[in-house]
Amino acid sequence: LAAVENATPNLELWNHIVRAAGRTKVLHLVGVNERADRVRNMQVERGRFLSRLDMERSARVAFLGPEAATRLFGAEDPLGRTLQIDSIGFRVVGIARAKGEQLINTGNRDDLIVFLPYTAVQRWLLRDDQVREMIFSPRVREQSDATIVSVRQILAPHHGFDYENDTALWFGNMWDTLKVIFAMMMAMRLFLYGAGLVTLLVGAVGVMNIMFVAVGERTHEIGLRKAVGARSRDVFAQFLAEAAVVSVVASVLGAALGLLLVEAFLAAQRAEGQVVGEVVVDPLTIVVLLLALIATAVVAGVLPARAAARVSPSEALRG
Repeated sequence: LAAVENATPNLELWNHIVRAAGRTKVLHLVGVNERADRVRNMQVERGRFLSRLDMERSARVAFLGPEAATRLFGAEDPLGRTLQIDSIGFRVVGIARAKGEQLINTGNRDDLIVFLPYTAVQRWLLRDDQVREMIFSPRVREQSDATIVSVRQILAPHHGFDYENDTALWFGNMWDTLKVIFAMMMAMRLFLYGAGLVTLLVGAVGVMNIMFVAVGERTHEIGLRKAVGARSRDVFAQFLAEAAVVSVVASVLGAALGLLLVEAFLAAQRAEGQVVGEVVVDPLTIVVLLLALIATAVVAGVLPARAAARVSPSEALRG
């Protein structure tokens, strides 16, 4: 089908005993074809992925997720080594690059799976030629519902069912789940944007009030400076510069404190044995936020600085 970009059988063997390097582990096995790496968005870290020739020969080879490889072989290099499944040897031909946490996965994460040629699974483990499940990726994810209809239409005459009969052949659409997750993420993003704007406004009001208090307390100093020759714009620049310096120092310290709190939270989660996803620190975002904070503080300092610049020297000295 032109609407389908890649497809693979998906023959799952749950909680299967696998032996290798003197270790015995219970792992998730999946029989796939040579296009599964593209369907599941996997990248090869070492070795190679399963090939078309492996399918044609029902080759006893295996491609391991990185965590599955560590569980079976520890710190040893798994490439070229043999693992035993039902007393049948499978040679390791490749290791996947770590994915870490996945937004959506069916069953175990890909890092914990042992991938085998589906023909080898049929011949050596299942001992039948049936494909009970497949996974495919549409070329355009927003058109996944229409693609499912096309797939049902092309499968129906081969398997003797009406393509409109939902109970004859079950389909799951990951895009339906992703749409809900993306909507939740957008709602969270909008909430955080709103909270950030409110925080900036509160901070601006705070800076403005503090600067007005500072102007009131330093009236004598302002009058003295003007009496010895300082111009109004000099006083304005002084107070505006003070607001900028305070905002720069506070912004940098706040960003550093935020990063430290995130690291402390992650460390506490890991210490409790909880699964923690990878945290990505975006330098550009931090720089933009710092500039926004500094700009807000400087703008908030304009009115107090103008008030300071308008102080009359005679009144200030008399006071």
